[in-house]
Amino acid sequence: MNFITEFKERIHRLIGKLFSSEDKLMEETVSSSKLASFKANIVNIFSMLRDYYNGTYRDISWTTLIIVLLTFFYFLSPIDIIPDFIPGLGQLDDVAILILCFWLIKKDFDRYRKWKGEQKSSSE
Repeated sequence: MNFITEFKERIHRLIGKLFSSEDKLMEETVSSSKLASFKANIVNIFSMLRDYYNGTYRDISWTTLIIVLLTFFYFLSPIDIIPDFIPGLGQLDDVAILILCFWLIKKDFDRYRKWKGEQKSSSE
């Protein structure tokens, strides 16, 4: 098996493991508009990855997939730029990484949300 095929299979398995949290995140979305929008974007990233994994949406660049996966790895990793035990500042690096992720994948993410909206409107 060549390296690219093996790498793709590993990414597919990892994405499959991440989906178990998507529904739980959606239920916990709060009503504050900015926070709700931020959490909804996180849920939509899970949705985008799930649609990619299931094969229903493939218009995502490898760069976007890698950026999203690296962001999730950062959150799962016990190593932080600013340790979490420092009140307030410890979570600042986590938020900065998320904002950077959203900024870097904006084009693919906007295209996905447009596609998802079209899918919803065509099914109604």
